[in-house]
Amino acid sequence: MSSKSYKINPCKGCKKNYDIKDINNINQCCYDTLGAYVGGTLNDFRNSPEAANCDQCLTESKLAMGRDLCEFRLTAYPGWIQAPHYFPGFLESEGDVEKAKDMCMQTCETNTYSGECQRNCKIDADAVESVENFLINSKFSDNNIFKNDAVFLTAISIGIILGVCALVFAINFIRK
Repeated sequence: MSSKSYKINPCKGCKKNYDIKDINNINQCCYDTLGAYVGGTLNDFRNSPEAANCDQCLTESKLAMGRDLCEFRLTAYPGWIQAPHYFPGFLESEGDVEKAKDMCMQTCETNTYSGECQRNCKIDADAVESVENFLINSKFSDNNIFKNDAVFLTAISIGIILGVCALVFAINFIRK
């Protein structure tokens, strides 16, 4: 399934699991979560709306600490991920947050870093904003026959109507 009908908010997932004043963990969490969904490294998604979400989250964290935004510069976390992020893949295939989270937690039980892996499952699940009609939208997104047929039939109908109008106009023009 390639079409996603959900949005992610890495900041929301991280704030549910870390104190907003814990800026180093918020930084690491936000970009790790973003990387799990988007794939790649920070350079691959630095200008995405989700990365802006992480930047805003870090600004909020700095302000919560009572720090001046100009005096406190935080570098983007490089993304040294040891424990895998299974949740985004399960969400993509299942379309249900709770089912994906359960599958993720079970898969992590046998992982070398099971505790961190399960924490990733929870944070990644907490970062999901909405999943309404995810499977239905994804299942038919690549070749929605009914939608394409409706457009085609509308175009044909308009073409026929215009053709008939042109024919009537031509016949009336010839008769005069």
